[in-house]
Amino acid sequence: MDPVTLKWILAVHVYAILTWVGSLVGLSFILKQHAQANEGARADLIKLEKATAMGADIGATIAMIAGIVMIVQVPELLTKQPWMHAKLTLVAVLLGVHGFQRMRTGKYKRAQVSPEPGWVIPVLELAILGIVVLAVAKPF
Repeated sequence: MDPVTLKWILAVHVYAILTWVGSLVGLSFILKQHAQANEGARADLIKLEKATAMGADIGATIAMIAGIVMIVQVPELLTKQPWMHAKLTLVAVLLGVHGFQRMRTGKYKRAQVSPEPGWVIPVLELAILGIVVLAVAKPF
């Protein structure tokens, strides 16, 4: 694949990651408000949660497809770049938080509301910080 096309795929990958993580952070705040909302507001919050979660799903899917395409086109990313293994581990953390938030969205839809755990946003922020540092600095 030519370098220009690879750069376009990288741009799509970065944009999709921003969409994914931004949607997950937004969803965390919406779920927190849902847990504190009165019964009348919850139907509207469920619609907002569904739309925001769909944004996270789409962003994650596009980010993963673009990432896989780049790895297939440039296999050295896995074989000669040890920082990539650490980055992919942090991506797995994002996927775990994503799954957790989607599970909570489903529970809230079924009126099984509980307070939002305080660890979600710090874990998201630390994971994305680590991913950015690894991808940009390539420290090892």
